[in-house]
Amino acid sequence: MGCRRALFLTIGFLGVLLGCGTSPLATAVPTPGRSPTSLMLAPSEGAVSSPTSIPSVVPSPSPSPAFTPTPSWPEPNQRHDLEVLYTPYWQRLIVQQRLRYTNTTEETLQHLPLLAPALTQSYITLESVESPGRTLTSSWDWKRWLLWLTLNPPLEPNKTLDLRLEYFLDLRPLRETPEDLTKPMTQGYTQIQVNAAEWHFLIAAYHPRLGWLLPQVWPFGEFMAYPIGDYTVRLQFPKGWQVAHNGQVIPCPETDTEASLVQVCFQVPRGRQAVFSLSPVYEKWTRKVPSRRGTPIQVEAYLFAGDRDKGDLVLEVLRQALTLFEEIYGPYHRERMVFVVGDFPFSMEYDGLFFVRRSFFFDDPQERLTAVTVHEVAHQWWYAQVHNDPGRGPWMDESLSAYSEVLYYQTYLPQLLTWWWTAYWEGLEPGQGPIDRPLWEYGDYFDYRSLAYLKGATLWQEIHEALGDEGFRALMHRYVQAYRGRVVLPEELKAFLADQLPPDLWDRIQDAYFTP
Repeated sequence: MGCRRALFLTIGFLGVLLGCGTSPLATAVPTPGRSPTSLMLAPSEGAVSSPTSIPSVVPSPSPSPAFTPTPSWPEPNQRHDLEVLYTPYWQRLIVQQRLRYTNTTEETLQHLPLLAPALTQSYITLESVESPGRTLTSSWDWKRWLLWLTLNPPLEPNKTLDLRLEYFLDLRPLRETPEDLTKPMTQGYTQIQVNAAEWHFLIAAYHPRLGWLLPQVWPFGEFMAYPIGDYTVRLQFPKGWQVAHNGQVIPCPETDTEASLVQVCFQVPRGRQAVFSLSPVYEKWTRKVPSRRGTPIQVEAYLFAGDRDKGDLVLEVLRQALTLFEEIYGPYHRERMVFVVGDFPFSMEYDGLFFVRRSFFFDDPQERLTAVTVHEVAHQWWYAQVHNDPGRGPWMDESLSAYSEVLYYQTYLPQLLTWWWTAYWEGLEPGQGPIDRPLWEYGDYFDYRSLAYLKGATLWQEIHEALGDEGFRALMHRYVQAYRGRVVLPEELKAFLADQLPPDLWDRIQDAYFTP
């Protein structure tokens, strides 16, 4: 049995430490990985396209349905138990994943799509995928970053499937270029930080009318729709490091652990994904913030030593934004909110944790550092709680998160409102034309930002001004309550607005912002 296969046969992946030579964890600071010659391997069938019986394009949306309120927080139909070891010598994550999926569709499923978001930022070596009592055939769809599983026997409605996957990810160095002109790269490593942001498999979201919500890869923006699931993670990493993650800490199982390792276990209930960030030089800042739920929320900021002078400011912005958005949008859904400084030129939201690029720490802290922090806090409602398919409707979460920045500056820093609408956008103005186009109809990144973000913010400002503070707050509360935990399509949000807004306001909004 080869050393690579043996990795997965000892508790906590200790085979890589004890059975395969010298421990790769001797160094405390990340070093460039020494990866195998073959970095990206498909399953044994090879890299083939999807079976012909699987549609390559999801059907176009049908006319907008009438808005129908639905109960809050559906039960997740997938559960993930993940064990992961980080080895800095190889810059590798070694993963065992157990996935339980219940077929809540009304169809018998012969083919099951597993999203592989790590393909955008890492090299995947899939060692095995199996399901007790079933025969699986697997094939990669490289164009859409999917692993298709063909099930024998098929999975009937309301029946449960158990999957076991063994794989490792060879991380890549994080990009250093400052231009935000491509899809943000947040997973990878630098000399002082290692991030695992979109690193595990998960089953694609399913919509009753459209079927599987599958990604169409695009050079910029986000394009994966993430359903909620329950996550449990057991993470092992070198001693002397600190970890930031988006879950609640739970006791780890009592198993032997290599002396050079630390293990942390956490859960993310009803989460979009599990996320963590490691560094040997983090400084942690914390504060308790009163919550509308009655239980204080712990806000945490993970900074580098050179950024400690911004620690109090970051915590105060988190407190202010969290308090404001709980009032306008409704309760925050987690016990923690985690800010992580990004040692790379991007900022990005995840469920319960987000990255803000370090370069913003060197400007006026009330400007870009504050604005982007507020934007990512808003994504804890407009992504983490109410998600959309960002390929079909990128304006949905980005417009609300951009307008949330306006709400923050109106409340706390009104003297900077003019700066926000002008200098912040560096000459960019609200774009011409409808905002409700899919991501792949945008010709370039600036066109995308001018419409989905900036003109989208003017949409919500117009609604806010027409309804007043109380009316706008009531609208936002109803939206969150109706769609919390779901993936909302553009026609569903438009149907909601048509139902909730005065007819003359809706007609005006339709003409000014949406496709005829």
